[in-house]
Amino acid sequence: MIFHQKTRPLRHTVDELICWLASINLNPHIICLSEHSSGKQNLLIVNLENYCVASNFSNKNHFGGSMYLYKA
Repeated sequence: MIFHQKTRPLRHTVDELICWLASINLNPHIICLSEHSSGKQNLLIVNLENYCVASNFSNKNHFGGSMYLYKA
């Protein structure tokens, strides 16, 4: 199961995302976060329990980017 969410800004959205996924008992194998508006440093501190970062991208000149996580 793949879950995709447009998140802006990422730093405020991750905690809400974790709570929401738990509340509806959704347990995706892959999570894709897009348009997160975060710099590379903010992406390094994202920590979703039981997930590992597969790849991430942050646009240096504009807002946007993506992050892909997989179930550990």
